[in-house]
Amino acid sequence: MMLSTMELIFLVSLLALLFAALAVCLKVMLKLKQQLSEVEEAWQIELNRLSDNASGSSNSLETQWLKPHIKLSIDDPLAVARQESKMAKLVEAVSPDFLKYKVYSQVAKGLKEELANKNIAVSVRISGLPGTD
Repeated sequence: MMLSTMELIFLVSLLALLFAALAVCLKVMLKLKQQLSEVEEAWQIELNRLSDNASGSSNSLETQWLKPHIKLSIDDPLAVARQESKMAKLVEAVSPDFLKYKVYSQVAKGLKEELANKNIAVSVRISGLPGTD
């Protein structure tokens, strides 16, 4: 059984196309593997951080994750500061992060006092600002 020249060219072209497709698939798989390892590394770093944070308390990491909580975010803490204090604009120009921290501290203190007046024990923690995590 002899193949004609056209059939041989077709088979060689088809084989070359298959190898090219295989090379593309391998490249995509390697890229996905690299991205997966980067994600796994990021998760491991986050788990270590959470584990370090939880190790200071009697609760396990799993308990910390399952503990119900309320997250409060002030939409514009600098506007709150400007509304409450005449000096806020001056402080904002020098240290906006400090001013945000002071607003959150005052709100946290007020919430804690209000709830204490109702005999509700709470723990308040400020996070997400420099020096608070």
